[in-house]
Amino acid sequence: MHKTPTYLPFVFILLAACSSDPVLESGDIRVELTDDRGLVVSHSGNEVLVSNSGVTTLDANERPGEAYAPFAAALTDRVRIEEVYGTYAFNDLFGDYSALTVTDHSVDDDVLSFELGDAASGSVAIEDGHVVITWTHETNDRLAMTFNCLEADKFFGLGAQVSIEHRGHRVPVWVQEQGNGKANRGEDPVVFGLSGSHYQSYAPVPFVMMSRPLGVQLDTTWRSEYEMCESAGHFRLEIFSKEFKMRIYPGDSVKEVMETYTAETGRARPVNRWTYGPWIDTFGSPEILIDAARMARENNIPASALWAEDWIGKEIAMGGEHLTYDWEEDPDLYPDIEGLATTLHDMGFKFLTYINPMVASDTQVFVEGVEGGFLASDEDGHPIELEFPFGEPPSYYDMTVDGSLDWFWGYLGRAVDKGIDGWMHDYGESLPLDAVMGDGRSGFEVHNEYPLLWAEAGRAFWEMKRPGGDFAIFNRSGYTGISAHTHIMWLGDQLVTFDRNDGLGSVPRLYLSAGLSGIALTHSDIGGYTSFGSSIRTYELWARWVTLETFTPFMRTHHSGTPAPNLQWSSNEDTLNHYRKYGQWHQRLLPYWTQVVDEAVNKGAPAVRPVWWNEVDPSALFDVDDAFLVGNNLLVAPIVEEGVTSRSVKLPSGTWHRWNSVDALSPVAQTGTVTVSDVGAEDAIVFIRGGSVLALLSENYDTTAQFADGVAADINAAPAVMEEVTLRLVPGGDDAGTLSEPSFGQISYVFSGSALGTGAMQLGGAALGNCASESDTMCMDGNALYLALDEAGQSIELSSGDGTGSLQVSGSFSGRLRIELFTGE
Repeated sequence: MHKTPTYLPFVFILLAACSSDPVLESGDIRVELTDDRGLVVSHSGNEVLVSNSGVTTLDANERPGEAYAPFAAALTDRVRIEEVYGTYAFNDLFGDYSALTVTDHSVDDDVLSFELGDAASGSVAIEDGHVVITWTHETNDRLAMTFNCLEADKFFGLGAQVSIEHRGHRVPVWVQEQGNGKANRGEDPVVFGLSGSHYQSYAPVPFVMMSRPLGVQLDTTWRSEYEMCESAGHFRLEIFSKEFKMRIYPGDSVKEVMETYTAETGRARPVNRWTYGPWIDTFGSPEILIDAARMARENNIPASALWAEDWIGKEIAMGGEHLTYDWEEDPDLYPDIEGLATTLHDMGFKFLTYINPMVASDTQVFVEGVEGGFLASDEDGHPIELEFPFGEPPSYYDMTVDGSLDWFWGYLGRAVDKGIDGWMHDYGESLPLDAVMGDGRSGFEVHNEYPLLWAEAGRAFWEMKRPGGDFAIFNRSGYTGISAHTHIMWLGDQLVTFDRNDGLGSVPRLYLSAGLSGIALTHSDIGGYTSFGSSIRTYELWARWVTLETFTPFMRTHHSGTPAPNLQWSSNEDTLNHYRKYGQWHQRLLPYWTQVVDEAVNKGAPAVRPVWWNEVDPSALFDVDDAFLVGNNLLVAPIVEEGVTSRSVKLPSGTWHRWNSVDALSPVAQTGTVTVSDVGAEDAIVFIRGGSVLALLSENYDTTAQFADGVAADINAAPAVMEEVTLRLVPGGDDAGTLSEPSFGQISYVFSGSALGTGAMQLGGAALGNCASESDTMCMDGNALYLALDEAGQSIELSSGDGTGSLQVSGSFSGRLRIELFTGE
């Protein structure tokens, strides 16, 4: 597992010598193992996690015996698994749980060791600002620990889930298909293998962010389970293995907990500027792709990438269009990939395609995979074929076999040499459980880890092939630390409906739960993907989805699994106009997106955050799961219900201004809970935080992608270094930040405008004259002041009848810096 180094000051480990109960202390963390209270973890003098001291046996619960003891263990008699197309159901047979008691303990070399009877033993340590607890059992393979619940406890995270708070529920952690349509919590799927349970997820993560604040991670790739106060007073964690390992991350804030957790498990990687999009998609043939690219350019739709998933071929099955799985192009459908890529590049588009780990049995790839032993195989070495609803039965790629990466990378290299710039890195959820992997482990053991291995196989190739980062890959399956292994995630295959559990209504919850699990960079298919029968995209649905995705860092369309009846970005004048408007708005935000992603890369902060992320007392906002922050300065409150045109919005502390268009901000500062009415399908509900500095491009471009050979003369491509960047100042508070993407050089600022209203700007205490031309600096144009590189670093004074403010700007930028005081329409 990737681990980002964390450099901490030297801390003294204190070992209590005068007590019968062993104690470890490091910095603000204290750990005790007591005879009467079990494990007690404290932070800054406050107890943050304490072993269960209540009832350990619940007769009404299906866990027999003393399952709720502080330490408990049971033995599995038989694992019963039902599996359909990557969906799994477990119905195990197992014996009673037994409570394990601490029979001996000692402290040596800064490690607290303990015995749990004759068959189990473990240790506790404090590492890099968090607590690590490990214990093993010689015979039992269902190991659990139980802690006390508090009345105020809330539980967030656990991967990409369609609910963000989980108190009162039990959540299994097992990578699988999410299903087409998901049940409510506590209900069974309508059709097993087709629809999904509420907590079925492509990217579950055994990490919960508690409101205390506290992070609790099960450090395992085996099956695991979290029970969060489902049974009164119990916070129970179980691993289905002979080893139980957990990490506890205390902190003074959720932000601090996330920083420590992601330092241990891995953070997002930097992305290049064209990845911020917008992207368009299409399919069908080279001619159709080129026509779509021309349509975007002719309609002034900014788009930096075009992706086409059917380059490997397609077939019609199960009422929809499906890909024929291969690792090279279909020579009949795409006879000249290299020529197509050259044409798209000339028009300013990066060209992306599709790949997944399944290898169909009627391909040359399969023949080579069998010969090389590069496919997941049974104990006799025969490739295992997956049951699949269409096409030739596929086998699964095994990247743990010696030489398999070179083989896989050979195919990827040929695609890139023909001009492909990235792809959807699909699937990863269906590794055969009875496989014997090349490294000797079983498919059952590797199953949850496989998404990490699959993502890493793609990302590592690209970093070798294009070390400058000029690529984009996106995948949907994941597990602990997936951010460090991939480029960006997408949130799976939603229905093309407003459905709360698996349509547009699920998207805000997926963003938030994934972000609070360490999956920092995510996005969704605009308009959804899965379409059944009469369920097709309406204009209202598609338009609402566009307005949501516009205000996240990544904006990408998808034609859906049944494209013919479903609305596309290019369907008519209305869709073209809508995508142009919001595509331009999204592109203007590119500098802000780079700041948001920098926080993910350097601090582990998710790009999309709950509205309570920065609150001193967040409890009043814990119930908000249909609105979110993007970075600290934007609040997005989408309408995700059909036919609805108004909604209430709970605003975080401070003041907020409704952002009506890229150049129109409401002058009314709002606080508390507000009601927004008459919101048409083409309208967004977005707020800017009072006191923020919003970094924007000053103009729109056809593309932000760069090409070694340039682009056609009629394409308005963004320069390598922007000629102008806007810092939009919104009075009402304070802000500070840095733009460090190469396009902007290095621009840092500190803003104070808490008492400022409408007014004027001065430089060095002197009023400035009007700009005579578009290239002038040290001048004013309306409400904007223009600086050049050698003037950056000066203090700008802001004044009005209501008060004064200031902005200090420093750094290096070869273009013109536009400072805009933005106070109203």
